[in-house]
Amino acid sequence: MQLALLATLFLSLSGAVHGVYNITVDNTDTSIVYTGFWGVISLGGYDYGGTQNLVDLGDNLDKPGADSNATFIFTGIAIYYMAPLWPYRVETVVTLDNEPPVVINMTAPGQLVPIGTTGATVVSSVLWGRTGLTNTQHKLVMSLAEGGRYIVVDALIYTAVAPAVTTGSASRSSASASSTGSTSSTDKRIAALIAVAITMGSLFGLTLVAIIIVLVLRARQQPKSSPDFVPVTVDNSTISPFLPDVVLISGPGRQTDKGMRMYGHSSSGSNTINGAGEHPSPSVPLFPIRPHGETASVAMSAGPPPYQ
Repeated sequence: MQLALLATLFLSLSGAVHGVYNITVDNTDTSIVYTGFWGVISLGGYDYGGTQNLVDLGDNLDKPGADSNATFIFTGIAIYYMAPLWPYRVETVVTLDNEPPVVINMTAPGQLVPIGTTGATVVSSVLWGRTGLTNTQHKLVMSLAEGGRYIVVDALIYTAVAPAVTTGSASRSSASASSTGSTSSTDKRIAALIAVAITMGSLFGLTLVAIIIVLVLRARQQPKSSPDFVPVTVDNSTISPFLPDVVLISGPGRQTDKGMRMYGHSSSGSNTINGAGEHPSPSVPLFPIRPHGETASVAMSAGPPPYQ
């Protein structure tokens, strides 16, 4: 069971690993293609990156430049449009692929002033976005709104998916900003760092899983040891109290059962232990029983036993 779980984890880590990250494209990036009459202005900190591209038709909305547009081609799963806000009517139309055009309103809330009398009053931020795209090539076009005067291009953000990192591969190419250009140098460095981080994380995970599998296999192969059986030798001489052998003898000329020479007496005074119809009384030793280790001395005389 443990090996199955480890194998599943190993296979999941050894598969493809994807990284998702955002890339910001400023108005001066070559991946944005401008067509028509465009100018570059600075709004003193209100625009992203210090400048923005602008089409301003002025009072004559039919003059050349009304058909101007900006095109950005990218590969990713989301796209966002950034711009500042003005205290008067400013609009730009964005069209993604074959979807219906969307009019982005860049008019700041509050008191309005005559058109063109002042600059932006709200710092550039994301005003529109489209998520949930397929990770394929997409086309975004920015153009003039109907009855509008301005086209604004400040910055775009798109979400890219890094190429898969597979087992045994320590390198990967960074996602391109578009088929017609590349991202800014800063965004390229960010993409490269993300790719390196994903690769290092994958290699570390695979190494850790390999170490765990080796340790588990070694533990399974090692024979289980059982405790050795140690025979125990019992020495009667170490048991205390130990009763030394006591020789009991019977009366003169009498033999005890099984040929043992015993000494004893019955209540009738007979010295025969196994006599017919008689029951032996407890035998009495010739000398007291000593604990183990002490020696008992008995003086034996040549005369008859002390009991007749």
